[in-house]
Order: sequence, then structure tokens, then C-alpha cells
Amino acid sequence: MTMPSLTAAELARARQAMMLGLARQPLATPAALASLVAAAEPEPGLDRGPDADPARLTLVLAAQRQRFERPAGIASTAVPVARQMHADARPILPPPARRALARLSNAVAKGETAQVLQTAVRRVVAAGFRPHPFDLPWLMPHIKPSPACLGLAERAFLALSEKPEAGERPRTGILHAEITTANWTDFPRGHRRDLLARQRAADPAAARALLESVFKTEPAPVRAELLHALAVRLSLADQPFLEGLAGDRADSVKQVAARLLAQVPGTPAHAARLAEAAACFQKPAGVASLIARIGIGNAGEVTFVPPKAAKTEAGGALWKLFNGLSLDALARATGLPGPQILDALPEDDVVFNCLVETAVTDADAAAQALLFEHKVRAVAAETGARFVTLAAISAHAPAQMSLALAETVLASPGFARVAEALNTSGTATPKDDGTLLALAGLMPAEAMPRYLAALEPLPMAATREARAFAELVLALAAPLPAEPATHKPKPANT
Repeated sequence: MTMPSLTAAELARARQAMMLGLARQPLATPAALASLVAAAEPEPGLDRGPDADPARLTLVLAAQRQRFERPAGIASTAVPVARQMHADARPILPPPARRALARLSNAVAKGETAQVLQTAVRRVVAAGFRPHPFDLPWLMPHIKPSPACLGLAERAFLALSEKPEAGERPRTGILHAEITTANWTDFPRGHRRDLLARQRAADPAAARALLESVFKTEPAPVRAELLHALAVRLSLADQPFLEGLAGDRADSVKQVAARLLAQVPGTPAHAARLAEAAACFQKPAGVASLIARIGIGNAGEVTFVPPKAAKTEAGGALWKLFNGLSLDALARATGLPGPQILDALPEDDVVFNCLVETAVTDADAAAQALLFEHKVRAVAAETGARFVTLAAISAHAPAQMSLALAETVLASPGFARVAEALNTSGTATPKDDGTLLALAGLMPAEAMPRYLAALEPLPMAATREARAFAELVLALAAPLPAEPATHKPKPANT
């Protein structure tokens, strides 16, 4: 017998009666089930019994209808998600590199595992490989924070194993698909923010319209997360939407909107803030300027003079002033080249980190490269350098040194002082403070042989983690083994 079709409204009423009880929610028999309920009526003279109650029979039939209902749009020939994991065209990580990745995971200290393995995963993906399927369960926590590292195999694994994050609606197992503007509401909020940022870079107005179309229906954590994407190519056209969020029911959303409003270029508030930030970079004046002009001093020297509020609010005042300002905007406002601005920055890195964050948000590759190289050279030139401070930059703007820059670092006084401190340590088992490991994460593959040679004289206990990372990078760069030649039988003599 063919089960009669029930409308969505009839199924909803049946579910509500199931949850509330028939005493609170009486249920009438739908017309489509009337004949089936009538057929279940007992013969005249027999006890009717509770199971023959029409409302209960309606609930049973509605439950069976929902149990066996096939969702619309799913073809019977659809490929299971598990098979799509093996449809990924990227080669699986070769055994030597896979063993090196496992050794690195075992060698790294517990507190550094997340950052180191995220950097390692980015290296694996950049080399064109995908992790072995058996390694995905323990690697996925380190892959998931970087949507760019999620290929077809990783997305298929997530679709099979992932549960929605707090504050997100249940997903439909669509992570095996490529995220698009048509299906983006079914993905985790980090993926959605990444897509929206890419859309903003291509078409800011269309991306803002896409956000507005779903904004009111999203929970507060998702609204706040997605709103950050408007920082990409922020303009006066975004101002009405942001101003309308002043009455949002969530404080987190209002705070993000207020911060973005303060960063909108072209507004009087932004212009005043940019002028105040530019005024912090001061050239020599008075006698110092005269001395510089006659050639005794440095005419190009620029001094950073923080605002008065910085004396009472420490780094908070500088962050409020420079947050959202780009290096290019500062260069135009001050009339100074970017490298000269960076040379004048204070040592506490508050302003520098603001510039890095803006460069990453704007996907400004030129600014990222300039900031990264400036920091590497500044740290390498210091005799008491701790290269571990560079790890914070690479985490936000994944970058590797050029071969020339790596050679400069390895020959620098800063690296020599790090090596000397480990060799002269009074402890029986000297330990790397993170400097050598951070350097390994930033070195290009071409510089790794020299880097390993520089580690050779140092204590093994202090270099174990850095060596493990270097060996992984070299294993990724090694050529793949040649396919075994198939044996072809010799032609028979004629």
C-alpha cells in the first residue's frame, strides 16, 4: 500500500501534539489518513481499546510517514561522502614525510603543539600533498583553523565526524562540497567568514548584500564573526548598515560594528585619527634639523612620539589609535616611505601588530612582505635576539623567508648569540626557548641543509624539535619515487 502524502503543516501539527500531549494539543485526523484510520476501527460489538483511538493512530501513521520520507533533491545514485574522501586528486603524503610529521608531533612540547602542527600542515598543503586518511583524526584539530588547508578529503572527513559549533544551527553534512554563496549557510562560521572576506575583496557591495540577507536570522556569535569580514575594503557605502546595528540585541555585535565604524575611510572621525597617528612620526626640528641639513646628523631620521594618552593607558591608547590603519595610509599621511615608518616604530610591537593585522585583513601581500622582512632583519640584528617573537607574525600572516633573507639570519649576530647561549648554558639539558623552532618554521626548504648544519654543534636536547621540523620540510621537498616500470615481454623471434 502506498502511504498517503501529508503536507508540511499537517506533519508539524502532529509533531506538536506528540510533544505537548493530546490533552493539551488535540489532533484531528488529516483527510489523507481518514481511510486508513477508518480501516483500523474495530468491528461492531468489540471493545474499541486505546490503540484504536483515531488521534493515536494518526500519530503512529504520521511518525511512520516521516521515518521513511526521502528528502527531496537527493538522488539515489549520489556518491557517499566517504567515497569523496578518496576522490581527492592530491597525492597522499609520502611515507618519509608522513613519518617525519609523526616524529614532529611526538617531539614538540605540549604547549606548542597547536601552533607548530598548524604551521606544519600549511607546509604539507603548500607542497601539494594531503594527509593520510588514517592521520586525519589526530591532525584535524590543527587543520580546521585554516580553511585554506581544507581540501576535498578533509572536508569529507569533517562532514562525517563534525558536530556544529556552539551557537550554530545543525548542518546538513555539506562540508564535503565546495563552499559557495548558494550553500554557505550550512558551513561553520569560520568558513563563512573566509568566504565573505573573499567576496568583499572581489565585490564589496554584493558581499554586504549577501551578509544582510541572512544577518537577522543568525545567532549572535555568528553575526559577530561574519561582521568582521566587512573590514575588507571597508568604505562609506558600508556606513548605513553598520550604523543600523547600534540597536542590535547582542553587545558583541554592537562592539564590532562600532569598531568598524571608527575605521571607515572618508569619515571625519577616521580622518582625525589618521592625522593624529601621522603626527606621531616627527622629523628633527630646530637645532637638530639644522645640524642634519649641514651634514652632521641624519636628515632622514624620524622619531616616534606617542600621544599623551599613551602615558596613562599604556598600549591600549596606541591600539585604539592605530587599529585598522594601513601602512599605505600612514605613508600617504606622513609623506614617508614604508620602511622609514617601520624603522621609527616603538619596541613594544603594539603599532607593528596593528599594521600586520590590517595587512592580513586587506590581503595586502606587499605590506605583509615588507612588515615580515622588517621584523626579521630587526630581530636578527639584535645581539640578544629571540626569534620566537617572529612566530606571532607567521601565525597571522603565514610567510617564509626568502633564501637571501634566511642566509642573512643564519650569519647574523642574533643567531650567533642564541647558539652561544645554548652552548654555554650551565644546565645539564639546555632547552630551546622556542627560538630555534620558530626559525625552522620560517626557513625555506633551500636553506634547511645549512640550518641543520648550524644546529649540529648545539646540544641535541635543545635542537630536537627544530631538527624534526627541518626534516619534515626536507622530506616534503624530496622528489617522489619513480613509478615502477611495468615489465613488457620481449617480442617473439620470427
